Amino acid sequence: KPLDEIATTAERITSRSLNERVPVLATGDELEKLAASLNRMMARLEESFHHINRFSADAAHEIRTPLAIIRGELENAFQMPALATELRETIGSALEEVERLSRIVEQLLEMSRLEAGETLIERSRFDFTELAKTTVDQMRLLAEEKSLNLRFNGSQPVEIEGDRLRLKQIVVNLVDNAIKYTTPGGSVSVSTFPVDGMAVLEVSDTGIGIPADALPQVFDRFYRVDKARSRQLGGTGLGLAIVKSICTAYGGTVTVKSAEGKGAVFRVELPLIPN
Repeated sequence: KPLDEIATTAERITSRSLNERVPVLATGDELEKLAASLNRMMARLEESFHHINRFSADAAHEIRTPLAIIRGELENAFQMPALATELRETIGSALEEVERLSRIVEQLLEMSRLEAGETLIERSRFDFTELAKTTVDQMRLLAEEKSLNLRFNGSQPVEIEGDRLRLKQIVVNLVDNAIKYTTPGGSVSVSTFPVDGMAVLEVSDTGIGIPADALPQVFDRFYRVDKARSRQLGGTGLGLAIVKSICTAYGGTVTVKSAEGKGAVFRVELPLIPN
């Protein structure tokens, strides 16, 4: 039925698939007009989102150089031997803020490239289990500094194809997030396994959890459940958004289950290479 086709297509459309269009059948009635109107609306939305992403990338590029200059000047001033202690502390604090802004700028650029499909050039076949295990081993020191038990569970090879560095970033961002929001003495568990043609990565923790009303927004840019705490921990509010962008770029998904005070479980699914 034409109406069912329009409804099915409309259901598939998200901010990341604005190139979708509903079928326009030459019925000569209101249904044809509706489909054409919906497609014109989608075209306008697609163009608007493109302009927003382009602006983010252009703004980040423009900010990059001045930030580098400011950082260089502050570092030179910080090295002056005759600098008063109070002034040195002020300059040190300013340097931390500049470094935080620099991280935000680099992450915005990265997201713009991901969403424009400009970073998916390097593709190789590899074992996601091996990549995840190696990454977890590299992050053990971070967990030990907070007296956390960081575990890895996964012995079965999980073959996927993609850019190793980008897909490693998924593991890094999720484990780093779990470590940040888990209190000392808690645990973080990472596991990989295949399910229904998908490679699954799960990162669970015994941390502070996420309130139910915040769950739909945790993958949004700059969203923080606890703004003061996130800023204190050095978060930029872009780590989980980058995870989602990478997953989407590779035809995968990322979801989260959590309750306040009861930890969180982040689950990534990426297409397996068929045997």
